[in-house]
Amino acid sequence: HDYDLTILDLMMPRASGFDVLASVHSRDPGALQKIIVMTAAAAHVSSDLLSGVRQVVTKPFLIEELRAAIMEGLNSTAE
Repeated sequence: HDYDLTILDLMMPRASGFDVLASVHSRDPGALQKIIVMTAAAAHVSSDLLSGVRQVVTKPFLIEELRAAIMEGLNSTAE
């Protein structure tokens, strides 16, 4: 599917966010720019694993921070 923007948590119950990122990267590396990653473990995640994503939002976060990341992402995909 083609999405304007995806918010992805790295820790999910059935599939890890890393699996999702690897799948997206193998299909369309440019689509990583449409992904905002949320994680509580940003300090423990290699930057190589997150290379290409639009932004990483660290938990806990302020809703305004997430809203700003979403608006920035949507505005850049509209251009």
